[in-house]
Amino acid sequence: AFVLVLSAGLLLATLRNLTAVDPGFDAERVAVSAAALPGSRYPDRDARLAFVRRMLDAIVAVPGVRSAAVASHLPFSGESSRNAVAAGQIAHAPADGVALPYQTVVTPGYFETLGIALTEGRTFLESDDTSSRRVAVIDETLARRHWGRDSPVGRRLWLGGTGGADDEALTIVGVVEPIRHESLRNESAAGAVYLPLAQASLGFFRIAAKLDADRSTVWPGVRGAIGALDPGLVLFWNDTLDASVDDTLLLQR
Repeated sequence: AFVLVLSAGLLLATLRNLTAVDPGFDAERVAVSAAALPGSRYPDRDARLAFVRRMLDAIVAVPGVRSAAVASHLPFSGESSRNAVAAGQIAHAPADGVALPYQTVVTPGYFETLGIALTEGRTFLESDDTSSRRVAVIDETLARRHWGRDSPVGRRLWLGGTGGADDEALTIVGVVEPIRHESLRNESAAGAVYLPLAQASLGFFRIAAKLDADRSTVWPGVRGAIGALDPGLVLFWNDTLDASVDDTLLLQR
């Protein structure tokens, strides 16, 4: 019995410590969902991007929605993507070799919707598309890793771990605070890189909507707005970001 009581006490202490950890984003009243655009109806990048833009316009027009964004992954969604990067004009070479930061493709408004703070430069604009230079936003962890105390804004990096041609380089336009992507227990030492959706391509994506009211009262309107654009589009993983973080806490007991 003593062992059970001790174990329960340790578990409660661990959960209490984890809930005190700042994840770097604001999960309160953020509704989340996911969808996959069928290739038969959305055969190329332009068609997919056009739908995403129409969909986000429709979502933010729903009463009770403050902002909305689309991303390849959301924190605590149960999946993530990493990619090696090579940095140009670095202050020093990292001692532990090539970094494998989290890589997330996002629309403008993503950082604002999740409450991820911008610390330098800017976030993405609608004009960051295939007709303009390729850009990236990185987090402070990746910035410090390669450029130390120097500003990374205006400097370049390449995906894949090796330098490449000039037209393959990403120009860093902004720096944001680091977030916890998968666990409140561990923080990534590799950092994160974010890419604009208009310069990438997504068939599967996740939706985040910052709400001014309870999800139960707002989400039916969001579903209706999306259904009006494409009645055959199936939404799944309909939840809240708060619940996703809480679910992860249960798994980390």
